[in-house]
Amino acid sequence: MSNKIRVGVFGGGGAGHHHLEAFANMSEEVEIVGVAEINQTRGEQLVSEFGTTCYNSVDSLISAGLDLGVVALPHDQLLDCGLNLLNANCHLLMEKPMGNSLVEAKTLWAAYRDAGDLVCTVSFVHRYRTAFSKASELLQHGELGDIVSIHEHFRFPGDSRVPQWVWRHESSGGGVLLYSGIHNLDRILWFVGSHAASVTGIVGTHSHDVDVEDGVGALIQFENGCYATVVGNQPSSVVPSPFSRTEVYCRQGTIIVSNGTELTVVSNDGEVSTQNFEPVGHFEQQARNVVNAILNSESAFVTMEDGIEAYRIAEAVYESSRANKTINMSDV
Repeated sequence: MSNKIRVGVFGGGGAGHHHLEAFANMSEEVEIVGVAEINQTRGEQLVSEFGTTCYNSVDSLISAGLDLGVVALPHDQLLDCGLNLLNANCHLLMEKPMGNSLVEAKTLWAAYRDAGDLVCTVSFVHRYRTAFSKASELLQHGELGDIVSIHEHFRFPGDSRVPQWVWRHESSGGGVLLYSGIHNLDRILWFVGSHAASVTGIVGTHSHDVDVEDGVGALIQFENGCYATVVGNQPSSVVPSPFSRTEVYCRQGTIIVSNGTELTVVSNDGEVSTQNFEPVGHFEQQARNVVNAILNSESAFVTMEDGIEAYRIAEAVYESSRANKTINMSDV
């Protein structure tokens, strides 16, 4: 009898494919039971590529017997799939943002919180990029002194490479802030290590004929005195040079991460150090963290509480934009 962890992936789109690749590299520890995918052509491609089975519904894959469910579905399907996995006593790796609304995300969190023997985590997968993990180590060790501010800026294509459901509020709950920007919010929270006190934000739809935002700007103030900004856009026009950039200003130096792969550290005496890392491997690192947490009966690196905190800030950005005022986080 195999002692391997039985994994099922729900959704075979871009994120689902990355998850399948990651777990396929862990054949000694896991068995990929199958993928739930209603698109027949895509399902056949995944069966051919990964040698697995394609199921045409969430329920049929769960019924095949799973230990871990990896949910990579549109936002409006995350809650129901997560609750069904909970009822089947399955561990959970849930794609951000955990639901189609903050209420849905909190509902899922509360349900799994009461199931203390199950590992549950959110796919803030960029935390597992080497450049960001090394930046986090520097900040935790205090080598550059206390953090003063963090600034996140991203510009990505908003064309056909973005799933069409993202541009429909009923299926996504929000646009680029919940699809891309929530990674930036999580990274800020991870680095700052403090609760947000207030949020001022604005969202806009600039180049798409849709009912969600394709651009966002926000200022976040934290209880420990730090502040952070997020500026992001995914226009429908061609983006000649997509990029993401994280700047962390400390009292004794600066950390800059460019495109998730280049780490630059500048000290106050002017010394500059730059390292470049491979752009791949973070999905596998995440998968290994989840599997190890299951095997060792411990929490995963990213918690569902982390997911809720990032979603709370996103919700405050939306409310600030609607009301044209700064939002006190105690009200969210």
